[in-house]
Amino acid sequence: MIHRSTGAFALTLSILLSTSAAALPAFAASGDTVPTGIITIEQTPVYGITWKWTLLNTDHASFTGNKETEQVNIPAGSYTLFFDSPKGYTTAVQLLQGDTVLQKAESPQLTFTYDGSASLRIKVAYTLFYKGQVNVVSTPKGIPFEMRGPNLIVLPGVTPQSFPDMPIGQYSVRYFPEGCTATPPRSDELKYESRVDFSVTLSCDGVKAMEEKRSESTKFVNTSVGEDVIVLRDVPTDAWFATYVNSVVRRGIMAGYKNDDGSPSDRFGPTEPVTLAQLAKIAHEISGLDESRTTSFPVNMSAYGWMQTYIASAEANDWLVFTDSGADVNRPATRGEVLVTLLQALDIPLKWPRGNMFSDVYRRTPYAGAIETAAAAGVVAGTLDNTGKLTGAFGPVNSVNRAEMAKIVMMAIEKYKLSVSEVEE
Repeated sequence: MIHRSTGAFALTLSILLSTSAAALPAFAASGDTVPTGIITIEQTPVYGITWKWTLLNTDHASFTGNKETEQVNIPAGSYTLFFDSPKGYTTAVQLLQGDTVLQKAESPQLTFTYDGSASLRIKVAYTLFYKGQVNVVSTPKGIPFEMRGPNLIVLPGVTPQSFPDMPIGQYSVRYFPEGCTATPPRSDELKYESRVDFSVTLSCDGVKAMEEKRSESTKFVNTSVGEDVIVLRDVPTDAWFATYVNSVVRRGIMAGYKNDDGSPSDRFGPTEPVTLAQLAKIAHEISGLDESRTTSFPVNMSAYGWMQTYIASAEANDWLVFTDSGADVNRPATRGEVLVTLLQALDIPLKWPRGNMFSDVYRRTPYAGAIETAAAAGVVAGTLDNTGKLTGAFGPVNSVNRAEMAKIVMMAIEKYKLSVSEVEE
């Protein structure tokens, strides 16, 4: 796999020399056995590529390699080790015995004498120095491309993309627009401390279709959950509830509807009423309560499928709305039921109702304490007339649609300083 780093690139090559009892005799003019040792050469790839090294001795014997780890037998003698440096890099070489530095060289070679008895280590570090910046852009943006450069660099990406620290040398870029023919390579040379810009304007049929789809998606809330990109085509971006819907979906508190095969249907249903079953799920999500801790089946026989665990947990936690096991959990939840359930799940203390905040909420109105507590905190307000003015009423038994629910949830998160993170991609 090809890798790119935004900082300096480094290649460390360690050479370990050690005496081997099983070493073979080396050639010697006197006929004596010359001590031999095993040299282990290890290197870390740069851009996924390993680099060639050559080891020469004064008798003109040579050893070469380019793998990450290699071993050779060498006799005692004088040696010069050469390294192929990646383009744009400086080279520093050290000869060490243990942690003691015996020699240093600021070049891609090192000459040393090996007596066959000591364990030595040679370390070479390649550091990117001669570098510049490469930018790859396109009109429209979002076009896949492949960039090739010095040191056998191959970097895929999607426009626009900037590469701030790249070695000097020749670069080429090909664009691969979906549904269109790939462009011919475009080439340019990157010089020290300079910049190269690759740019292209595309107008093929595939690009036009992509632009039309992108333009269409900007008219509606476009969000993502996990690896799924979701366009909620019934939530226009200019709708009053668009921001709230986007927020609850990104946090995983509410979700768009799905098709029978489990794929996103691109529909949120903002005008549809929130059911008691949906309320139970939302209350668990906003409070962080783990519904799976309840292992019993729900007492309420109207709960089935995905809702069973949430209803059973709501019953086990004695949430007031769910203490009536005969209630149909598929019916719309009232505004009062929504508030008392959310506040109970969040463990928010309720104020004693006074019956003087709304014209239709009295002290004995069901869940009046929750309604007045939420209203005092600014989580909810009363109903509005056709001109957008408050009527003074609350509508405690009115149903709550999904757009209104998204706003109530986000207002509760804000007013009660709740920590509900967005779902990670």
